[in-house]
Amino acid sequence: MTNQYHLLTPSMRARFEEKRDARKCLVGALVLLCGASLIYLSSFVPSKNDTILLATFLTGLAVCIYGVSKIVYGSKTLTDSKTGAIVETRDIYFSAKDKTAVMNAINNGNWNALGGESLSSTTSPVRLCTWYTNNGQYASAMLMEYVPYEYVPVTQVKEIPDELRDKFIKYVKSR
Repeated sequence: MTNQYHLLTPSMRARFEEKRDARKCLVGALVLLCGASLIYLSSFVPSKNDTILLATFLTGLAVCIYGVSKIVYGSKTLTDSKTGAIVETRDIYFSAKDKTAVMNAINNGNWNALGGESLSSTTSPVRLCTWYTNNGQYASAMLMEYVPYEYVPVTQVKEIPDELRDKFIKYVKSR
């Protein structure tokens, strides 16, 4: 899952920072070690059976590549520099006819009025990008619309006010 750091405004980037999660790095290192072990074990396969040798070597290589990519790319998390809390991100997709309703929800905080499609429906033309902390101290949203080849911002990143934050976070988690 991307943390969408590149979508934040410069003032919000000052509030957040990307950090490496030590647990995710450790998992990546263990996966890398397993892949290296498979490559090492492939050298002990008798030379009469080249198919097993090649399959073990290629499997070990694939596992190593996954482990390295997990360490390099999969271990970054977005954190709130004020509180130290991890910032969760989620995208919620809507049909084009829901665009006005989503914009009204961002401005008025009426999150119960929105239906919202599934998180995996990436073919929908309207995307609500959200950022929030599990402790409820921060939440924001930005509406984006698909134009040929990319999503472009319709609204700026808007921080959700304190009185509407709990409803917003419940809504996002329910999707």
